[in-house]
Amino acid sequence: MRNGKLAITFSDITFEMLFDGEVRITDSFLPFVHNRGEVTYQCVFQCVEQLPELKGQIVEQNIEYQIIRNESGEYRQFIDHFNGDRPYSVTSYDWKNRRLYVFYLPEVRERFSDTRLAFFHLGWEKVLLREGRMLLHASCVDTSYGGLLFSGPSGSGKSTQADLWCRYANAVQINGDRPVLKKEQESWSAWGSPYAGSSGYHVDQSCRIRAVFVLEQSRENRAERLGPSEAFAELYRETIVNSWDAAYVSDLSALIGGFVKEVPVYRLWCTAEVSAVDYVREMLEEGETDAGF
Repeated sequence: MRNGKLAITFSDITFEMLFDGEVRITDSFLPFVHNRGEVTYQCVFQCVEQLPELKGQIVEQNIEYQIIRNESGEYRQFIDHFNGDRPYSVTSYDWKNRRLYVFYLPEVRERFSDTRLAFFHLGWEKVLLREGRMLLHASCVDTSYGGLLFSGPSGSGKSTQADLWCRYANAVQINGDRPVLKKEQESWSAWGSPYAGSSGYHVDQSCRIRAVFVLEQSRENRAERLGPSEAFAELYRETIVNSWDAAYVSDLSALIGGFVKEVPVYRLWCTAEVSAVDYVREMLEEGETDAGF
């Protein structure tokens, strides 16, 4: 347990989190509880008897929250479906002063005494994009060839391929579900994050990305490099998209567009055996990831 205040840093962004009570640091957040420099964003969590009254246009509504927009800005209002669909928290953004505020009701205090649950309410994909970073639904391993990202929908074999590389090629798994991608001067890097699904791999490290593989299960190993348009479409569907926010979509599209021009993206049909590792290693050793279309 930690009382009141802690700093969480990943992909060189430091979130100073201020709570009005004790907070449990969940296992996935432990590697990231430190401050590497100046605070990037201050995040204030406050229990209130009554939530701010929000008037404006509901521009998005899903099973977890509503997005309400008015002349003052944009707000996330989270809904408690176990209590008559009653709103239980509101997140507001003060981008000018780099402060995020989360107001919540007393009956859901437990949800905000846990770093994993509390941080979720910030809308972290929105914060990362403002800092030139994006999330990708992928497993990330650091290998002797550079960082390899295995992406695709759930069940496509991301964890299997990452595990094979760790077992047979001395790779280090950085993240099992949501690595953060960032442009670093002339290359792109993948950073670990506190969210890694059930994989348990949430490592506070980064690696330079060599290639992305969009997976398809198969009885044989085969790959083809995707052109920019197809690569864009594949990665776009594996990111978090705030579709109601035109500026967000534009910025995300520009970021993915730049990525696919600079990092090779492959469709990889592969087995769940070591032969898939051998096939990709041969590709990398032959320099195929640097070849044109």
